[in-house]
Parts: sequence; C-alpha cells; structure tokens
Amino acid sequence: MSSANTPSETPSSTAPCSVGASSPSTASSLELLDFLLIFDYVIMLVCFRRRIAGFSSNFCRSYLLLNYYAIVHLFSVVTLSLFVELFAVELLWCCF
Repeated sequence: MSSANTPSETPSSTAPCSVGASSPSTASSLELLDFLLIFDYVIMLVCFRRRIAGFSSNFCRSYLLLNYYAIVHLFSVVTLSLFVELFAVELLWCCF
C-alpha cells in the first residue's frame, strides 16, 4: 500500500487555484463589450470622415459630440479618482 496521494485523494488545499477564471457570463459580456466598442469606433470613423469631407449630418454631429463628452468625462473621472487615491496615500503616509 503506498502512502502517496492519488489524484482522487488530493487534499483541497493543494488543488489548483482558479483565481481569475472567468465565468461564461463574464466572457459573453466581454465579447458584447468588444463588439459595441468596435461598432462605436466604426460609426465614429465614418462620421469623422464625413465631417472632414464637409458632409455632416445632425446624427453624426450629435454622435461625435456625445463620444467626445464621454471621453472627456471618462478622463476626468479617472484623473479625479487617481488624485483622491494619491491624496489618501499621502494622508496615510503622513499620519501613520
């Protein structure tokens, strides 16, 4: 009788870790997000080229304005969160 653990007797503490494994719903959500980003990029590219050529429609004008607003908003939120995080780190460094 051998004392080595067989694969069926392997303790759970030595089982391979599944941290970071994505569920099927997460994978499908990421695929949908990828599709939407590509679709958004194509529409922006078409509208931008039409605007450069001088054929600007109300849809393209509104769509580009909305995308520019979203990009600026995202940039400001990221910048603000980084500033708050750096301030918190400095506060912790100073006080403790």
